Amino acid sequence: MIRYQAEFEGYLKAKGIAGKDKKADAVQECIASLQSVAKQLGIKINSKTLGSEEDIATFSDLLGKSGKIPPRVIKK
Repeated sequence: MIRYQAEFEGYLKAKGIAGKDKKADAVQECIASLQSVAKQLGIKINSKTLGSEEDIATFSDLLGKSGKIPPRVIKK
């Protein structure tokens, strides 16, 4: 579950995840991947867990160290 999912989708679009020259469903693919990771790790995605760029970097590092998620998926 992603709390404030609509706002997060707007953030992804603003960061260039989706655009004229990218797949129209890129944002939805990102959301689905994030939901899958959250389910596997047993966490909820909200402003406390991923509320800033620093949180995202920390989260990515933890995922890498867990060995549960392939690096190419983390990068995405």
